[in-house]
Amino acid sequence: MKQSSLKDLLEGGPPCHSEWNLVFEDTFQADQVDWEVWNSQAGASRGRLSSRWPENCIIEDGILRLMTHRGPHPDAPENPWTSASMWTRHQRFSYGYFECRLRYAPAQGLNNAFWIYRDSDQGPNDSLEIDFNEGHYPGEIAMALHWYDPDNREHRMTRSQAIDVPEANLAESFHVYGCEWNERFILYYFDGCVIRRLPHNVARGANMRLWLSTMVYPNWTPQLDGKSMDVDWIRAYTLTGPAKTHVSFGNTEHPQIEATGARSPVIEQDFHSIPEGAVPHAMGEILGKPAIVQSPPSRICTAVVPSEDGSRIQPAEPAQAKTDRHPKALRLMAPPHRAADTIHFDFPVQTGRIEVAFDLLITSPWTRMAIGLTNSFQTRPDYTRVEDPWAEHCGPYLLLEPSGYIEALEERRWIWETKARALGMLPAGLWNLVRLVIDLQKHVFDLHINNAYKDSAQFAQYQDALKGILFHKKTDPFEPQQALIDHIRISALKPE
Repeated sequence: MKQSSLKDLLEGGPPCHSEWNLVFEDTFQADQVDWEVWNSQAGASRGRLSSRWPENCIIEDGILRLMTHRGPHPDAPENPWTSASMWTRHQRFSYGYFECRLRYAPAQGLNNAFWIYRDSDQGPNDSLEIDFNEGHYPGEIAMALHWYDPDNREHRMTRSQAIDVPEANLAESFHVYGCEWNERFILYYFDGCVIRRLPHNVARGANMRLWLSTMVYPNWTPQLDGKSMDVDWIRAYTLTGPAKTHVSFGNTEHPQIEATGARSPVIEQDFHSIPEGAVPHAMGEILGKPAIVQSPPSRICTAVVPSEDGSRIQPAEPAQAKTDRHPKALRLMAPPHRAADTIHFDFPVQTGRIEVAFDLLITSPWTRMAIGLTNSFQTRPDYTRVEDPWAEHCGPYLLLEPSGYIEALEERRWIWETKARALGMLPAGLWNLVRLVIDLQKHVFDLHINNAYKDSAQFAQYQDALKGILFHKKTDPFEPQQALIDHIRISALKPE
């Protein structure tokens, strides 16, 4: 199994879930910008601080530099700064994957932009713009979608999100910014990691030009004079066929992974032989006071159906009392005035297909709980290892909320997103079987609750192995509730 390396991050590449065709690339190895490939603004920018000119687009040692200078251009005295803006002259784009390796200008007050744009082709208010990144020094990544309401062409719509990377200086080194755009989703990437998934039904059609640009903002500082946004390379890809995994993102009819083949046990953990009140041995982090407790009389929820209003799931048939199956269990709580209970179990490094299953009982519909799979043995080369497993890259991640259980991705604690829809409330007071089937080659996982397939999701494409499972009790909205866990079972699925 190929492992991520610094070389991979420098070279970039499209998501590995499908086969792609490289349709555009510029590595800026010439002495100057190829103006047969690119076009440039050459004039004033109304209402802006900087005019933009082709002479501010220069190439030095294989790096495109979009220069910023203080002082007006002779032909645009109304703009007190000059910057740069360039776009593909002839080539247009539609759905695909777009990426650029760039470095921010090392000063405040500049919009460092990589984006795609379509001019109006059905009247004055039909433009479409997808901002892959309009970043700002030192560590902000800003993503946006701009379009016009088809029912009201006077109404320009925007969906934007900015992420601050703590203690990061994105002007110190190059990073790869990418975006996957298809008929249903726009997925934003940072160094190969999905940092935002945006469902849409508006970004249609083609005829899009690829842009690189800078613009001076009112918060400029004198240090910006003579600085540049630097670009190593820029690429565009299209799919050569349908996505191989065809992840449903909300279509719960079919699993994405064939859970076939022999199961080779990796870890089997129950808590029946551990004394009450003791803390189980775990390789990894323990926070709070997780403890072994006597399991309350309960039933096992063997199968489920949606309720009539679709708001929650419920047993399909009366479940039988089986207290002997769970005489003791691991209890997690999050009472006030102390750390929420967290426990992390390490297991031998796993690649390929993995099945993770555990029994879970929540004492109230208001219980909040998080479960994640980690690869704490492997750290991205540009980040140092920290002791908190949540700071590592998580792939499959399940968040239990009062509104229902939600699949999510958490690449690091500062990059966080959830699926767009909840999947129904988990029955309280019953033992529920939670099962994740994971394919680390396709970077996909399927979620099953009580033997019913629920949904699928993707996770970071550089995560190619797992070595730990983490249970975290989140703070409850009202009185503190308990979550009980038993029968943790992790198996490797061998090829048939």
